[in-house]
Amino acid sequence: MFKKIKSGIAFVVLFGAIFPFSQAQAQSKYWRIRAEHTGGCLAIEGASNNRARLLHLPRCDKTANFAFWLETLNSGYRIHPAHSNGCLAVAGASRSRSVIVQKQQDLCEINEHFIFNFREVGSRNGQPVYNITVNHTGGCIAVAGFSTGRAEVVHVPRCDDTRNFQFVLEGSNNPYFN
Repeated sequence: MFKKIKSGIAFVVLFGAIFPFSQAQAQSKYWRIRAEHTGGCLAIEGASNNRARLLHLPRCDKTANFAFWLETLNSGYRIHPAHSNGCLAVAGASRSRSVIVQKQQDLCEINEHFIFNFREVGSRNGQPVYNITVNHTGGCIAVAGFSTGRAEVVHVPRCDDTRNFQFVLEGSNNPYFN
């Protein structure tokens, strides 16, 4: 079932969850994840290809460590940085507050702490705003400490309605957003 919104993005409703794009789009398009409270973007620390933290930065560079592609799974998405073969995960599969990290490709699993979903919670300038949830707890990711500068992105076992828990997705067919 598809639900259209003003911007023309199709939403797919599967298993009671709303997915903001078709499966084909999710695997062929790059996404920039912008924090609602600052307009800054999420990026992999130092453009590393190894284990590294997911950070909030107050800017959005046109480099591939600021872009992500989504692998569609039955229960959500595995999020892959465009610059590497890794994927995002909750560090140590923690059920409490912990950092979000990039794992190397050979360590990417289909375990629940590697699977994320996008739950629409509002809109900004006509674009959907999402909480990004983690399957193993149902909790959300957030910019630590409501920071407006460089900060870790953390898993919090509960979702909050504050803006540091909210994100806007910007799509492009180019990982450099040119």
